[in-house]
Amino acid sequence: MDFSKTENLLIKHGFPLIESAKGACFKSLAREVEKKQIKPPFFLKGYGKEILHKTDAGLVQEVQNMEEFEVKFNAMRKNKKVETFVAQEKKEGVELMIGALNDPTFGRVVLFGLGGVGVELYNDVALRIAPLNKELVKSMVFETKAGVFFNGFRGVKLDYEKIEKLILQTETLFDFLSFTSVDFNPVIFGKQGPLIVDFRVI
Repeated sequence: MDFSKTENLLIKHGFPLIESAKGACFKSLAREVEKKQIKPPFFLKGYGKEILHKTDAGLVQEVQNMEEFEVKFNAMRKNKKVETFVAQEKKEGVELMIGALNDPTFGRVVLFGLGGVGVELYNDVALRIAPLNKELVKSMVFETKAGVFFNGFRGVKLDYEKIEKLILQTETLFDFLSFTSVDFNPVIFGKQGPLIVDFRVI
């Protein structure tokens, strides 16, 4: 599923997404950035159905000012696999991941762990077979290293109820969407609560 269709579906069902602007050319993207009042520094990203790892392909760039915005856009558009260009707010917080998959052996499975590069670096992901309840969600969260942030760690204490709500909300995708896997990574959890930054539905 492409970026726009996935974004629209998630918005329709009330998932918390980070503020984004999208466009197929620089002028249309710049207009959306201005309309949505996305100020530098922000991230410029290139999305396409054939692109699995945007960072490895050089398709995630931090933009410090509007002059740099156009320069980085023009460099990124040389990649012919890019179908949609997206500018996203930059938010500070803990990077988490939430996923769901239809497993051929176990059926409906929901995943949780540290996000960003933490997924690959620590391989710190817990999973539970759906249907979930609050007890299963809690045991899954605190099975991971990410769980410490909900008890308080180095001055950071995240609101557990908000991540519980988002995990249970992710489970509802099984009810209205046909998919092999769903990946929300990262989910940035800061003062504003959890915000889905990147998403992929296969």
